[in-house]
Amino acid sequence: STFDIITKFGTGDPKMLSSGISIALVTTELGLIVAIPMLLLGNLLKGWSDRVESEVESLALALLNRYEAGVRAKHAAESKGSA
Repeated sequence: STFDIITKFGTGDPKMLSSGISIALVTTELGLIVAIPMLLLGNLLKGWSDRVESEVESLALALLNRYEAGVRAKHAAESKGSA
């Protein structure tokens, strides 16, 4: 709307121009008030999810290693038993 005022009346009337600029500044301020905390929260959640993912991956790998060791032991026992 500020640019419409400038188009219609030029830049000669500072009151009309300052009203639009004021609205734009308030809107920007409110946007930043919302955006900055959400950015911080997003980073915290990302860090938390990365840690959880790492823990789950470690546990899954440990479980897989245990399973593989059990299968190897079973095959070794079967090989000894049939020999």
